[in-house]
Amino acid sequence: MALPRKQIFGLNEIATRWNVSVNDLGCYAIDDVLTLSTVVNGVDAEIGQFAMDENSEISPASVARKRLLGVQDLFGCDVWPAFKGETVTVRRFRPDHPDGYIDIDVPEGGIRIGLSDLIVTRAERDRFEAAHGLNGNKPMRSGPRPGPGAPPRHDWDGFWIAVCRQIHDNGWPATQAAMVRTLMDWLETNAGRAPDESTVRKKIARLWRSGIGACQPSE
Repeated sequence: MALPRKQIFGLNEIATRWNVSVNDLGCYAIDDVLTLSTVVNGVDAEIGQFAMDENSEISPASVARKRLLGVQDLFGCDVWPAFKGETVTVRRFRPDHPDGYIDIDVPEGGIRIGLSDLIVTRAERDRFEAAHGLNGNKPMRSGPRPGPGAPPRHDWDGFWIAVCRQIHDNGWPATQAAMVRTLMDWLETNAGRAPDESTVRKKIARLWRSGIGACQPSE
């Protein structure tokens, strides 16, 4: 009888399969082209969504509190220090919806994760291989063929990469306004046209809310 297929893989397995280093996987996660995950057994979390109120301020709206079991996806910047040999504190998980959030309530202060706790799911492995033409797959186009219409107004993929690199290289700025100014400067320099400040503030609102050290190296 054939054994059942594994649904999760350690980083060493994936690195060997793709002929890259484990550190390369961390770089892919920082660049948001690979989603890393971990397995939890009984973590209480608040699940909600960010929305703009009548004053054009971004605020969280809790939808439910839930005990989480099994595989949970992570943000690359949260676990990057693990690739430098550190144990990191994770206070949130990556939601399915881009405007959602999953914040850990219990254990209070988050969970501790090391490099050996990071995994790649079968679904994510297969998606990555299909997207990049690995193991017999033809590379997938990253989006539809450009048409005669106008190109995207802003480089949001580059924006989020800039956010991760800014935090990784320089740490958290003193204020949210300082982060907004830094990122608007990046957009103006690299994209030619920056969105208005309220748009940038909305984009980083949920990241800033978690900016209590989640992306900083643990002591």
